[in-house]
Amino acid sequence: MLKKSLLNDAWRLLGLYEAAHLKVWEEDILDEALAFTTTHLKSLVEHLEIPSFSTNILRTKLLALVTTIDDIFDAYGTLEELQLFTEAIGRWDTDSIHHLPEYMKTCYQAVLDFYREIEEMENIERQFCVHLAKDAMKSWVATKEVFDWVLQNPKMVRASATVIRLMNDMASLKFEQERGHTPSSIECYLKQHGVSEKQANDEFHRQIENAWKDMNEECLKPTAVPMLLLSRLLDFARAADVIYKDQKDMFTHPGEVMKTNIRMLLIDPMPI
Repeated sequence: MLKKSLLNDAWRLLGLYEAAHLKVWEEDILDEALAFTTTHLKSLVEHLEIPSFSTNILRTKLLALVTTIDDIFDAYGTLEELQLFTEAIGRWDTDSIHHLPEYMKTCYQAVLDFYREIEEMENIERQFCVHLAKDAMKSWVATKEVFDWVLQNPKMVRASATVIRLMNDMASLKFEQERGHTPSSIECYLKQHGVSEKQANDEFHRQIENAWKDMNEECLKPTAVPMLLLSRLLDFARAADVIYKDQKDMFTHPGEVMKTNIRMLLIDPMPI
């Protein structure tokens, strides 16, 4: 049992709340601690904002490109246009741009420019990284072993992708239905299992909790890749947790909370 003396101690509650996020499988006490602290922190403050710091410009550019390409495939491109775009990415040359619709040309050129920028930053000994990055649409500069690890779709990669995909789909369901997007994971789950939207959301929340346990477990044990790479995957999942918190799509519809996050990150950062 967690002590009732914690109830009015915001700092100790916050410390326990943060520690509980390091839970792994078969640690039920941390599941209990997370539920306990979440409930009581919400009763103490209206909003608990914990800023996340990142200065990786290349990663930001990659996310912008991925978001644009995702929208092209989900909402704008016809099947024939998407086939042309896919073939152009496969060829990876400037001449391919002439075969694309006008609205795709800017995006395709931005992809080429982005990887050219990485290439210019690399020395000759590590040029293979750019080649592998093109194949995988990855921007991490690392060893060949690391890229091989990523391409094997290990547990850490799957868990990070699960958090991002499911949180995104739950938060953006209504808006994407109105725009006529391709079916999301939650729509597919509803149709496949014949359950209510609430039941589907409950299942997705369970899968997200399990994915966090997998990521914590992977970060706490020795791995074949640098911790820096695992941290990047963890950061992507953390970003999704902030952007799609409480099933609100603050990526598509940023409001005051997101503005506050950005201000705390870039304008008034918390001293460390």
